[in-house]
Amino acid sequence: MSETLKDKIVNALIESEKISKKDIDSAVLLQRKKKISLDKALIEKGLIKEKDLLMLLVRELNIPFINLSKYKIDPSLQELVPEKTARKYNIVPLSMLEETMTIAMSDPLNVFVIDDLKNVTGKEIDIVMSTSEEINNAINQFYGTSSQTTVTQLSKDIDVGEFEIVSDKDLMDEMDSFVDESAKAPIVRMVNLIIKEAIRQRASDIHIEPEADGMRVRYRVDGVLIEILDIPKENQNAVTTRIKIMSRLDITQNQTPQDGRFKLKLSQKEIDFRVSLLPTTFGQKIVMRVLDKASLSVGLDGLNLSDHALKILKEGMRKPFGMLLVTGPTGSGKSTTLYSILNELNTIEKNIITVEDPVEYLVEGLSQIQTHPEIGLTFAEGLRAILRQSPDIVMVGEI
Repeated sequence: MSETLKDKIVNALIESEKISKKDIDSAVLLQRKKKISLDKALIEKGLIKEKDLLMLLVRELNIPFINLSKYKIDPSLQELVPEKTARKYNIVPLSMLEETMTIAMSDPLNVFVIDDLKNVTGKEIDIVMSTSEEINNAINQFYGTSSQTTVTQLSKDIDVGEFEIVSDKDLMDEMDSFVDESAKAPIVRMVNLIIKEAIRQRASDIHIEPEADGMRVRYRVDGVLIEILDIPKENQNAVTTRIKIMSRLDITQNQTPQDGRFKLKLSQKEIDFRVSLLPTTFGQKIVMRVLDKASLSVGLDGLNLSDHALKILKEGMRKPFGMLLVTGPTGSGKSTTLYSILNELNTIEKNIITVEDPVEYLVEGLSQIQTHPEIGLTFAEGLRAILRQSPDIVMVGEI
């Protein structure tokens, strides 16, 4: 740790009134005696809890804090970071983007670890923080108890290769590239990490929720919300502004709901993100819906329906007239099911029209209508207009 950085952390500890100058001095004596880091000395003497110290470092160093117990680790990284190295430094590799590997560590002040990992892996290193206990548990699970079946299953995760924001040319001056080496601001890296990991974990939604002392990040995976990350309070406005810029929203408007979207290019395919901002007591809550068109190409047989349900669905689709209802809670796969049905029925002989709010996926061959209640284009009015267009099949997003 450089002397300047050490002084900064010490001063922050004293200003927080968690530790006195006398406590610091006694911890420094233990540090020198045992040749350990100052943060470990503080914890060993019982002067501060590890998580309290980590949250202070999060605020001072702008490093994300992550909940490893809910995290899905990329199994291919075992080859880059051997178990011996992970246990020696109390770190665990999380993911790889281009030539940068993200690792979790409990002692981000140990620059020697980062330098050594750069030499061992030949990669640039990005860090997030977690507690020693969570890192040890993750190491045991990742290296010690992972079965071949688990590794095989995890290896099917999406490969996050090169990806960039797809936008109009007039917006490029406002938007930083996701993979530009010059885009190293902590907030940009933090938002990149949140979105990158959501894609890798196949999340359907990203929830970024303001709280009294910061922001909580959760992913909806298989219909269930899991907590991933804590963002310090002082970074809340910057994270919100970054996402607003990406989504082409008004960065000056904080008191009314806003809706936007952006698109990423990932490994030769495009992924859309639908963004909703809602003012709450502690700030603007952000929900990003991940719209991966690849999920629509699985076909009806890839929807994981029971044989009985799939049979009923296919029989209903073959009928010359009638209505199919698709219902379920958030994240249950309603949109994927509806669009998979439309893909099956989308032939040159059919006139298919949809009325939606919003239009989630743009599908070639369909006429898709976005509702605009403020000008009178509601679901009811859209449906009345559709019936004058000689439709063969109509999909209504909400009834």
